[in-house]
Amino acid sequence: MIRRIPLPPVITPATLGVDDFAFRKHHTYGTILVDLEQSRPIALLKDRFSVTLSAWLQAHPGVKTVSRDRSKAYEKGIRTGAPQAIQVADRFHLLQNLSQTLEQVFGTHASALKEVEKQVFSTDTKVHIEVETSHNQTLIAEANPCPVVPRFPQNTSLKRKVQSAKARDRRRDIHEQVWSLRSQGLSGQAIAQELGVSKTTVFNYLRSSTFTERRERSDQGLSLLNPYQDYLLRRWDSGTFRTQELFEEIRQAGYSGSYATVSRFTRYLKSLPRFEPEKSSTLDPFPKVSSFSQRALTPSRVTAFVLRRPELIKPNEREVLARLQTAHSDLEEAIELAQQESSSCASTPAVRARCLVRQS
Repeated sequence: MIRRIPLPPVITPATLGVDDFAFRKHHTYGTILVDLEQSRPIALLKDRFSVTLSAWLQAHPGVKTVSRDRSKAYEKGIRTGAPQAIQVADRFHLLQNLSQTLEQVFGTHASALKEVEKQVFSTDTKVHIEVETSHNQTLIAEANPCPVVPRFPQNTSLKRKVQSAKARDRRRDIHEQVWSLRSQGLSGQAIAQELGVSKTTVFNYLRSSTFTERRERSDQGLSLLNPYQDYLLRRWDSGTFRTQELFEEIRQAGYSGSYATVSRFTRYLKSLPRFEPEKSSTLDPFPKVSSFSQRALTPSRVTAFVLRRPELIKPNEREVLARLQTAHSDLEEAIELAQQESSSCASTPAVRARCLVRQS
């Protein structure tokens, strides 16, 4: 019954949105055409070739503005099918390009990010040394002026660290050679052949004259022990220090990791300041520990702070941006420009159109 209902007539919109969609991901794609004034799709094309889009536009004259991605096929199809139409980059891809550029800028100032992370989040990631008495429970910061965060230890061998350092030095050397050859007038293809690296590597390095540190792994700091952190600390605070006992308890609760991982963690807790259980007494008990986890301040995370709506930015995130702006003039300029552009993209359609217009 639904299929027998006639479709409404296609009225050519003045503002048209063009994007691709997948019939079968990574294999077969089509093109969706959207009336951006009415916010509704008006046509589905069988592929995403320029000829197909051009034919539809020629059969439906009157389009004045077309919003699209960076596809050259769509650019050509619009240019041949509706040469009078103004082509604009859609908001999603503009913000995507903006975020990629911001991540690159923040990646070249990794040291500034690390310093700001220490300044802003140091109070959130301290181990709290607590002393319980029969009268009160007091937080004593003076007992350890430089407390350490009890993160789960990572079993990274010295050999692995040395290999990582050597790989970083090689990347830095290649980056310097790429820019040296570029200054001599060589093309990206020629530089790739000269250095024996891929064109993608060359073009990535040519995006910035400053060497960018490699992005950390997304699973950095994760461990099979993480879900049992709170339980382990509670048992530790109750006076259970035997690793074997703790290991058996969490294994019964579902822990599938090794005993060595638990052992590394308990050894780390025993190394915390003032841990002397044999000297503890009712009047001077051993210190209790607690951990407040805090994600690392990575370029992608700072980029999210910058592009977030102003009313959704948290106070500590706002402080991060303020400190970064004072840390380096490049960061100050990048943050200010990015916030201006993102606010423009989030404004009214008329303002967005003026901001996004790009002649084909």
